[in-house]
Amino acid sequence: MSLFYLPSTFLRMSRYLKTMKETTDKILHCGIIILFLLLAIFLRAGLLSWQLPYYSVDENDVVEPALAFLCGDWDPHWYKYGPLFSYLLAFIYKIWMWMGNLISGYSAEDFFYAAFFESKPFYMVARAFHVSIVLGIAGVSWLFARRYYDYLTSLAAFILGLSPFLDLNTNFTIRVDTLVGLFSLLSLFFAVQFGKDRIKFRPYILSGIFAGFAIASKPVAGFLVLPALVFGHFLHAWQDSNLPPRKKIKFAVIRPDLWILVCAVFLAHSLANPYSILNFNGFFLEQYNLFFSEKESAQFTYYHSSYDFSWLVNKWGWIMVLAIAASLLTSLRRPDNATRILLVYITAFVVGFLPFKSREYWYNAMFPAVILVVARQITVFDRSVIKYIIDRVRWKRTDKEKKLFENTQYLELTTMVLLTIVVTAYPFLRTGSMVYNNLFSPVSPLKRRADYAAQLWIEKNLPSHSSILIIGRHAVNLPRITADNPSVQADWGEYFSYHRIENVSWRKKFENAYFQHQQTNRPAYNLLNIREKYVLSSDTKTNLIIRENMATTANDNGCKFVVVASGKNLKGKWEENDNIRLIASFNRSTGHTGDEVKIFEVLQPAVPEFSK
Repeated sequence: MSLFYLPSTFLRMSRYLKTMKETTDKILHCGIIILFLLLAIFLRAGLLSWQLPYYSVDENDVVEPALAFLCGDWDPHWYKYGPLFSYLLAFIYKIWMWMGNLISGYSAEDFFYAAFFESKPFYMVARAFHVSIVLGIAGVSWLFARRYYDYLTSLAAFILGLSPFLDLNTNFTIRVDTLVGLFSLLSLFFAVQFGKDRIKFRPYILSGIFAGFAIASKPVAGFLVLPALVFGHFLHAWQDSNLPPRKKIKFAVIRPDLWILVCAVFLAHSLANPYSILNFNGFFLEQYNLFFSEKESAQFTYYHSSYDFSWLVNKWGWIMVLAIAASLLTSLRRPDNATRILLVYITAFVVGFLPFKSREYWYNAMFPAVILVVARQITVFDRSVIKYIIDRVRWKRTDKEKKLFENTQYLELTTMVLLTIVVTAYPFLRTGSMVYNNLFSPVSPLKRRADYAAQLWIEKNLPSHSSILIIGRHAVNLPRITADNPSVQADWGEYFSYHRIENVSWRKKFENAYFQHQQTNRPAYNLLNIREKYVLSSDTKTNLIIRENMATTANDNGCKFVVVASGKNLKGKWEENDNIRLIASFNRSTGHTGDEVKIFEVLQPAVPEFSK
């Protein structure tokens, strides 16, 4: 009997829900946002200390310039990357230093000593700032979709934006490309409003400002947003005028709003990256040389061609590729200015990097636009499936039965969330396993690193001030032991890479910090570093000489021990012989991750074979 009254009960509930529609929608909307936001923050907070203090090779090129700016010299002296990320990070560090001094009397000398020799908190703060940028991308994606699509698409975009896909591209480290993505998305948001705002020039000014900030963050990647802005302007001018086609183009070029956009881009970039104007020759040469240096990277087979998205497949990237293709077809069939502008930006980005071998994190500047495209297609697919089911259900014959499906927004919402979870399943699960290993595993990821294990072994077993020949690179795969000479430590620690040596105040801060470090009596060694660039491959003469005559090379330089880290550019077998003995090895067979690290002891001088 209860089954007989079930349809009428459902109808009464449906009428009640309809009267509470707005309130319920807001509750569901906010509930989903809060749930995924908390999950995203927890996952990222659990990885702020990921493998620190062994930061990635490029993280110090963002953190150390920010710290160097606090010394008073705001010239980055290196213009390949824009300085805006480091400027913003320097502002955060300045607040931190001021609060530390106010609360606990933390002096500037203590601050910079920690920056050089106890740097883990600085990188955690920088990573937290990077996380805030990713969360900002999710928020702007929600705003974009809410404004130009609908609430269902905005929820899908927000969930996609919160997924750790962008973070996995950077391995949860710091990349300026993510900031480029945030500013580019803000610029595109206002570009869609061209000609629609009640204040005529406001969208052009705001779009230009954020485009200028994107260029100031990373010039080449940021510049690629400009074709989408120009397209948005011509699209507005074309739809706004009844002139013949040729006159429409001429009219679009001479319109003042286009030139207001150009001026806004230039002024914003100049303010955020002033030394691109003050030292224009240096800035231009850096960007010009960038093209040739990146083309040379084609020799490294571990980089992908920019049109090769096969690396995305394991991260559900094929869904994104299909969504972009579907959006291209949809935008041709159904006029949608927002999607068209997004697709122009995506196309310009891919085409712009065609000459180069690309890194995964480069696309973090493009993926915020892709997120919106994917969210739009998820919603379109979701509604199409729901409509098909409702139209084809056989037992839906009476009016009462039809009314059961009058209110379909909750069904659409449920299926949309499920579809989005399927798309983001890999990033969330992969990140969850990383958080577990970082926080709860008995052996942390840091302790499993071969280079960190080698550092602990050296500091425990080799006497302080021992002479060690180091073959490899400090920030890539070598144990980060300390040199007992300040000039050697300055070069070994890579504190002055990319022209930071020109910052005189930064050099003085290092000298003071090193003097403080000597008072701690921590282990320090007499290091001779042969960098990776001198031993590029196993078939080069230099590599053969060093590899086959390690004992001679060590003895010629007074080194009792040799530490070798074999990586992608350092190939060949580094084995013991009559003159050199292997005393420690750290690799996969010993339960360690990363490039293999070997430690040798030199037994006696050797006569090099090539000198006979």
